[in-house]
Parts: sequence; C-alpha cells; structure tokens
Amino acid sequence: MLLLTVLLESIASTISPKAWGILNFKYAGLLIMKSYPTLTEMGVSNPEQIQRYSLSTLNKIDHLRIIYRRKKGSFLPTSKRFEFGRSSKTVVIDSGTRQTGIVHEISPFLQRAIIELEDIIDNKKTALEHKAIVKDEMQRLQQEMNSRLAYIESLIDDM
Repeated sequence: MLLLTVLLESIASTISPKAWGILNFKYAGLLIMKSYPTLTEMGVSNPEQIQRYSLSTLNKIDHLRIIYRRKKGSFLPTSKRFEFGRSSKTVVIDSGTRQTGIVHEISPFLQRAIIELEDIIDNKKTALEHKAIVKDEMQRLQQEMNSRLAYIESLIDDM
C-alpha cells in the first residue's frame, strides 16, 4: 500500500498541469469535440472531420465551402457549399453634404459559423502540439518512475 501511495504521489508531482488539462480532454486517444450549434443548424453533423473551409463573395452573396477529410471509399460528400445573402445598409458617407452610401454587411449567422470553423481548425492544429506535449510528459514520467523504482528497490535491499 505504501508503494502504491508513493507511486501515485510521484505521478501527480511529475506531470505538469498543462498536460493534465490535455489529458482531461482526451479519452482513449480521441479528442472529445464540443458542440457547435451554428454548424449543427446548417446540417454539419461531423465537425471533427472538417479539414478546412473557404469563403468567397460573388454578387453580394457569400459562398462558404466546408471541406471534409473522409476515409477512402466513403459515400459521404467531401465538401458542402452554403450561400448567405448580405444585408444592405444605408450609411452616411459625408455628414456635411449628407451624402449616403450602401454598405453590404456579412450575415451574423455566417459570422458565428466562421467562428466555430476557426475553433475547429485551431483545435486540430493544437491537437498535434498537445500530442507532442503529452509524449514528452510520458517520457519524463517514465524516467522519473524508473529512478524512483530503483530508489525503492535499494530501500528494500537495505532492509
């Protein structure tokens, strides 16, 4: 029992809080995805498979294309296209002459979708960094555990 307590204390003291935070969000090697309500409302059911997206504007219509990473032989589409109209707003250009102009603004719904897509893509980029951090922590933990086990074995031999 004492040996188990020593091992648990050494594990808790050697893994950094950052690595524990990463491990809390990982289970069996799978990144736990949070919900994306705007993308779900658009019909995107597998946000973890999103690889990238592109956004273009043509004739006051924003075109959003979401590109997925699919397994070979999958019947699911590799991309989806969405169109969002821009709202027109009249603004004063020159207050002295009261000259006005028309400004076309991006849809708030599209803005929320872009924020969620950026979050997904940023999470994928950092997942590789997290993997490297966890591997480094595991190697450091393994070295620490080996040295502590050798110390405990030497204590046992001295008895």
